[in-house]
Amino acid sequence: MKKNLLFIVIISFLTSCSTSETTSSFNYEGVWKRIGQIKYENGVGTDTLIFPEGSIRRNGVFSPGFRYKIYGSGHSIWFDSSKKVDRDKKILEENNDMFAKTSYKIENDSLFEIFNFWHDNANPMMENWKLGKDGFHYRAKLESLGEDKYVQYNLRPDGSRSWGEFYQRVDTYNVTPSDLTGAWKRVYTVRYRDGKVLDTVPYKSQELSDVGSYIIAGDTKRIWAFNVKNRNEEGLDISPGSAQLSNYSLLDGKISDTIVWANTFVREIYKRAEYNGVRVRNYTIKDNIFSMTNVNANGNGAIVVFEKE
Repeated sequence: MKKNLLFIVIISFLTSCSTSETTSSFNYEGVWKRIGQIKYENGVGTDTLIFPEGSIRRNGVFSPGFRYKIYGSGHSIWFDSSKKVDRDKKILEENNDMFAKTSYKIENDSLFEIFNFWHDNANPMMENWKLGKDGFHYRAKLESLGEDKYVQYNLRPDGSRSWGEFYQRVDTYNVTPSDLTGAWKRVYTVRYRDGKVLDTVPYKSQELSDVGSYIIAGDTKRIWAFNVKNRNEEGLDISPGSAQLSNYSLLDGKISDTIVWANTFVREIYKRAEYNGVRVRNYTIKDNIFSMTNVNANGNGAIVVFEKE
């Protein structure tokens, strides 16, 4: 019973002008971790439900997993990965993955987003999510809470609030920038076979689809989202897409990524003995072009190339 109580912590939430910045002056750029949700009554935050570390809440049930997002230079990626459980904690699905890459703008206290590409699991949702007359798929209200926290919420039809998503900053964007800090769109791939260049293939993202590859790098962390059509002999797409958050460092032409969290496919790669949670690859950044080498000891693989936007 005591353990269960530790897993659900509900604290009173009081917001005053002295501890909250105005949303118009708040810097939303950076990497954010969802840490809870806030209940509103009569437009005022009354209670904060802090999620147990290592879990997110779906349909009123805590599930093992995390949710992260990044904003930077008008581009955003959000993703989560968790187990799907019922109210009796029975596991219904081992891998419940989702991500979306968006273009966004923030005006006053409002967030507006266009979905660019997404995880295959989002296809049913996106079939019904049409562009509005204002040219956006998604709209939300934002409220900053101090320097490094904010809440994102939707309004009911009557204009009132119910629950808001509560986020905490885990990295800055362009405050203490690295050479990689920025938004990067994949533009082509150089494929290698037996140590020799096989060909160079343009990478064509498909807007408003489940195909794309994009990196947004904060000052010390980066999120990379990608999805391709990879069909088996039966013609079924066997690559649902994935997103990952990593701590990165750049040193002597090598980029080192230590996994923080990711969708299932990437987490399994980082578990391999040769990685043990860390991947080190050669890279170059020049004239707003970032290239990263994924070529194995046999000389097979590719160099993936991104252009800064």
